[in-house]
Amino acid sequence: MSELTDLVANNYELEMYEDDELLKIFNKKVEEFYNKVRDEFQEYKQNHNPSYLRSFKGKYPYLSGKKITKRTDITKFKSSVYNLLNHSFFKDFNSQVKIIIAYCIKKIRGVFKHAQAYKTGFINLQILTTISEKKTISVCITKNSLEANQQWLERLIKKLKEKYPTEDLSDLIMIISSKKKDLNKNATHCINFAAASQYFHRNNKFKIIFICSNKTRVSDISSFTSLFHFSLTTKLKRNLRIIHDEAHNKKEGIPPYRNIVENIILSTNVLSYTPVSASPKSLYDDENPLWITRNMEKNACDYTKFDNTLSTNENYSSVNDSEKISFEDLKKTEDWKDYNIRKFPKEMFEKVYINEKYSDKDIEEKRKLAWFPMCIQLKDEIEEVNNGLNLLEIMGKKEIYKPNEFNLHIISTRCRKIVTHYLATEAIKKKYKPWVLAIYGNEGDKYHLFTFRKNEVKEKNVSKYMGEGEFNEKLNNLFEVIKEKEENMKFPFIIIGNYHPTGESISFVNYKYGTIKSNARLLSTNAEEDYQQACRSNYMTAKFKEHNREWHKSKKYIIGPKQYIDNSIEYETENDIRIENLEKRDPVINSQNHIKISEILMKESSKKSNGRKAIPIKITIDRSEPLIKEFLEICNKHIRSDADKNRVLEIFKSLKDDDESDFEMKDETNKFNFETFRLKDFRCYKKKESGPKKGVWKFESYKHHHKLQTPFMNNEGNHKKGECEILVPYDKYILRGETKKIVEQSPKNIIYMGYKY
Repeated sequence: MSELTDLVANNYELEMYEDDELLKIFNKKVEEFYNKVRDEFQEYKQNHNPSYLRSFKGKYPYLSGKKITKRTDITKFKSSVYNLLNHSFFKDFNSQVKIIIAYCIKKIRGVFKHAQAYKTGFINLQILTTISEKKTISVCITKNSLEANQQWLERLIKKLKEKYPTEDLSDLIMIISSKKKDLNKNATHCINFAAASQYFHRNNKFKIIFICSNKTRVSDISSFTSLFHFSLTTKLKRNLRIIHDEAHNKKEGIPPYRNIVENIILSTNVLSYTPVSASPKSLYDDENPLWITRNMEKNACDYTKFDNTLSTNENYSSVNDSEKISFEDLKKTEDWKDYNIRKFPKEMFEKVYINEKYSDKDIEEKRKLAWFPMCIQLKDEIEEVNNGLNLLEIMGKKEIYKPNEFNLHIISTRCRKIVTHYLATEAIKKKYKPWVLAIYGNEGDKYHLFTFRKNEVKEKNVSKYMGEGEFNEKLNNLFEVIKEKEENMKFPFIIIGNYHPTGESISFVNYKYGTIKSNARLLSTNAEEDYQQACRSNYMTAKFKEHNREWHKSKKYIIGPKQYIDNSIEYETENDIRIENLEKRDPVINSQNHIKISEILMKESSKKSNGRKAIPIKITIDRSEPLIKEFLEICNKHIRSDADKNRVLEIFKSLKDDDESDFEMKDETNKFNFETFRLKDFRCYKKKESGPKKGVWKFESYKHHHKLQTPFMNNEGNHKKGECEILVPYDKYILRGETKKIVEQSPKNIIYMGYKY
């Protein structure tokens, strides 16, 4: 197998090969291989002979080092493609090594993009495109925590409802999870693979499967590839496009399950595998040809036509925008001190671990900082807690934690929940009188609000007030409750928790309450987690400006070890370089594995005879201007003639050309022409005539697509090149949900126009 060894040793950049028949034969051989392993393991289970187990492991090296008992499900273990090709069982394929390796490489099409910068929007467009592919399902691998994947799920459902308003989404979306979750009846829940597979043995309409990122669920995807390939009739077979969110994660991403993922990629009914990450270095492995850095970057998706935001973009608040404060610099000041904390209070430990069955001896040991000397993480607790206490004191003196006004902060701890609890109780005693949300524990008992009243620490479980949805919406729910009960939000608000509830995938900023003022890590862990944590205070500015024209970025800080700050800046710089390289590179040759961005954006609108959809135009008006008053009179008509529609375009052109007018028209596609275009559809919302109604008035759709700079029209099929439509809120549009909370709204001074060019 010297040829395969050379591929690795030379960091080989492979050409792309096409040989479907060869791979079908090879996949059949792979299935035979794993069946053979399974059958031989049955012999061990019957005899339970230790010497047989040793020889069994020796025969199949990928099992070396694995703990195997009679209860082990041997089918869950997979060999890497590299090791498969080295095994004597596959000696007949020695001459096709390059083809098989290249076949796998070309399927790995990453989305590597700045955090908090429209990754979700781009991925959702890929999923929407896949829906139109016959016999193809998108399998979406999400992080296990609810907050981490809620953003993706909710935004996708919103897009699906816009595109398929008459569909029952539970017929399209399946969620496989041990916990009941049906997204408010918008998805079909299955408890495991066995339950899910029953749906696919009969006619069905499923196009999206959501699955969490633990080993069992990732193995389920491998089972799906076999089900669709070997077990179902031709009519029921399906191809898969797999999207793996936060794929860099060393506990839940590709690195811990790389062998299983490689076997999934190898399957002929897997068309593409898309790792998604803002920090992809841990995905790369230059000793494995499937994951060589150069190949993964070469085949990564080009999203720059969708969004090419750099860290320097004024519409993006980046890590580099932050003022940096390192602990190393603070240690040089007279304010820094050693608090000499070596034990947590016994009563506190017993309260935090009330459900744990610890003996008195255990409690005495485990309430010590660094209670287990062999564990590096716990040894770091002494430094971590001391850093935290200094942070709380010094940031108060600097008025970064500013008293008597609302300002929001994050502190990321390392691991044990006792650390989070202890720092929360110390924080609320400070002179600047913060409120602290400590995040630890299980669902239903996860959010703990700390205050200091009458010289006493007050702690309240506020999980019920947080509600459902993305974390920033949960946080806003809490703030609304505080306002109702306290009528005062003028205080620093500090969120403390370890990386899982304060790190990747989670949104903290919200136009309803603002942005993050400081983001601190008490210890650096690794480059990926450092950058992901720093990005929790990153955001796109569009939503803020949309709701407040006078809004501007506020000063923000990242605080922590110098390594944390350096790692974050380095990753952000690399993402900038990647974007610049993507814009320069030649387009990837199209194949079933390569969905180009132009296809995603234009696939449904590229019929040359009918023209292409444009990004919606956003028009801002001053309703007091004379010409706009004339326009509103036309809007108020029950029926508008062609002459009325022509007059509307004349009014808009006059106002656009008038330097004294406040009329503003943002045409991102830049193809609209007043001289040649005709206004065909004129929709006007008037409360007295119809009232708000979900799915009827597309203000949110226009707004969303304008912001993301993606094409959209309300009535695409009824328009051809050179025709346009407008949607006008004669009255302010407000749609409320079941709880009377506003879910959609559009002001009276914003008009949207869709057109084809």
